[in-house]
Amino acid sequence: MESLCLEPLSCCYVRIGSYKVFPPNEKKVSVYMTPDSIKFFAPNIREYLQLHEIVIKCEKNKMIWCLEEKAVLFIYPEPAFAEEVRNLLGIDRTCLYTFDPLHKDMRSMFITFIISFLTPEQINFIRNHYLPIETCIEITEQGYQQLMAMTAPVLSANVTRLCLSHFDEGTELGVSAVKEVTVASYRSKSRAGVLPITNVDILCLGDGNQLNDNIVNFYLEFIYSEYLTESEREKTHLFNTFFFSSLNRKIKHDICDSITSMKLKRHDLVKSWTRKVDLFSKDYIVIPVNLCKHWFLVIVCFPCNMTDFSNTPNVAQRQGMPCIYIFDSIYNRRRAAMTAAIVRDYLETEYTRKKEVHISFLPMKIFAMRCPQQPNSYDCGIYLLKNFECFFKRPFESKGVSSSCSAYSYNSPVRTLQPCLLPQNQCFFNHNMKSKRRSEYGTEAVSEDHRQLIKDCADYVVYSM
Repeated sequence: MESLCLEPLSCCYVRIGSYKVFPPNEKKVSVYMTPDSIKFFAPNIREYLQLHEIVIKCEKNKMIWCLEEKAVLFIYPEPAFAEEVRNLLGIDRTCLYTFDPLHKDMRSMFITFIISFLTPEQINFIRNHYLPIETCIEITEQGYQQLMAMTAPVLSANVTRLCLSHFDEGTELGVSAVKEVTVASYRSKSRAGVLPITNVDILCLGDGNQLNDNIVNFYLEFIYSEYLTESEREKTHLFNTFFFSSLNRKIKHDICDSITSMKLKRHDLVKSWTRKVDLFSKDYIVIPVNLCKHWFLVIVCFPCNMTDFSNTPNVAQRQGMPCIYIFDSIYNRRRAAMTAAIVRDYLETEYTRKKEVHISFLPMKIFAMRCPQQPNSYDCGIYLLKNFECFFKRPFESKGVSSSCSAYSYNSPVRTLQPCLLPQNQCFFNHNMKSKRRSEYGTEAVSEDHRQLIKDCADYVVYSM
C-alpha cells in the first residue's frame, strides 16, 4: 500500500447528512487520503470533545468529485456503513440530524466535503487512484452547483441563491425569478404551532441585508425556547415583531378625544394578544420593535412589582424596580422616549382593564442602555438579537441597589448588564468585556458572527420540504 498523500485535504467543513462537522479547536477539517480509503475525525453530537475516526472505503461507496476552482467531494455511502456512522456519532431519532442514504430527502443521503483548495499533487493523486475506480466519477462546476443545491441544507449560506431558482443559462449562478416557498419550519418547545421560514426569508441572512420579521421572530423564539429554562420562560413573556407594529398603528381620533380615550383606542388594537396571559405576573416582557425600517429592543423589567413602587418617589435603594430598557444600536433620544411612552401607556391601560384598578405608570422609569453601536445602516436586526441573547445569558437575579449608586444608575437584575439612564458613564456589557467590546461586539464582527449563528441554529429546525 502506498503512503498517505503528501498533505491532508483541508476542508472548510464536512457534512454527514444534515450534521455539519466542526472538530473542537480546529478551523478546518483534515481529511487523509490513501489509495483505497478516505479518513477524517468527527465529534459525537452529544459528547463534542470525543472524536471518532471515520474511514470510508473507496470501492464500496460511490464518490463524486469536482476538481475545479470550487472543489468538493460527494460520497453516497452504503446503508450498512451509514448505520455504523450513525451509531458512532449518536445520530438517531432523538436528535434533529438525519443521515440515511435510503432517505427520500437528498439532504440526508450524502457525506459532503467542502474543500478549501487542492494542490497539484492532490489533484494528481485523486485522478490516479480514485477516478479509475468504477464507483467514482468527476463532474463539472455546473453539475456541482446543481448537486449542491439538492443535497445541502437549505439554510447554507453558500447555496442560498441556488436553492431559490432554476438553472438558466446566461446568469452567474442561474438565478432567475424566485418563487417563495416554505423551506423550513421551527417547532418551539414552549409554544404550540411552528414558525415557517421561506427561501426569501433566508436571503436576508446575506451580508448587507436587513433581517426581516420572520428571521427575527425565529431567532428570538429559538433562544427563548432552547436556552431559557422552564422557570425562566414562566417569568418572561416574549411578544413577536408584529405586536408593536399593531400597537403603533394609526388610529382615528376626534378633536374632543381625551388622552384616556386615545389610550383605550390604542389598547383595543392589541387587547386580544394577552387574552390568556397576565403580563403583571411576569418579571420580564420582551418587545422587538421596528420603526422606520430600524430594529431595536424594548425589555420591560418587573411589571409584577408595579403596585409596590407606584407611589414611591425615591429612585435609589430599590430592589426589583419596574422599568423599561431600550437597547438601540443607533441611539436616538426622541425615538427611545416615544417608544417607551407608547409601551408604558399600553401597560397602564392593560393593568386598568385586567385588574379593574387604576394606577399611574408614570413612576416606571425609562433607561436607554449604552449598548454597541452598529457601524452600518443594515445590521440593526443582528444587534437586536445580540442584545436579547446577552440580556438572558446569565441566570435571572433580582439584585438590590447599593446606597452609593446615584439616582441615574443601579444594579441590573441580570448580571451581564450595567444600565444607565443615558448612553454615557457605563457600558452595556460588564467590565470584563469592555476591552473586547469594540473588537467583538461593536464592529462588523457582531454582524458576521450572528448571521452565521442564526444559520447554524436554523440547521436544527425540522425541514418541511
